[in-house]
Amino acid sequence: MTLQAMWRSFLRAALAAGAVAIGCAGPVLAAPPLGIQGADDRTAVEVDAYPWSSVGRLNNAGRGFCTAVLIAPDKVLTAAHCLRSHVAGRAWASPSTVHFLAGYRRGAYLAHSPAAAIALASA
Repeated sequence: MTLQAMWRSFLRAALAAGAVAIGCAGPVLAAPPLGIQGADDRTAVEVDAYPWSSVGRLNNAGRGFCTAVLIAPDKVLTAAHCLRSHVAGRAWASPSTVHFLAGYRRGAYLAHSPAAAIALASA
């Protein structure tokens, strides 16, 4: 079995177990200038290859989406603001409204899972 095949198996098993979204608050940093500054030396990556396949999209029931990353078989890490409702008095999202798509790119993804719980890092 190739490393890529093993990684896909891991992702599917981890997401079948139920991902947990974890918000992590940190210091506020100044925003960088918009757009690419200087030469564009970015490199395209294969989203279905390790380690990029662990990066994905966290959907919050039509209220928006954020980037998230699978950090353990049953844990997904994202920014805390991604789990706040912008319409319900800034209440925290319910796990039933959160869904993680691993290896997301332009509407396609490798695996998906609804959240089982949401935990916030202590300050």
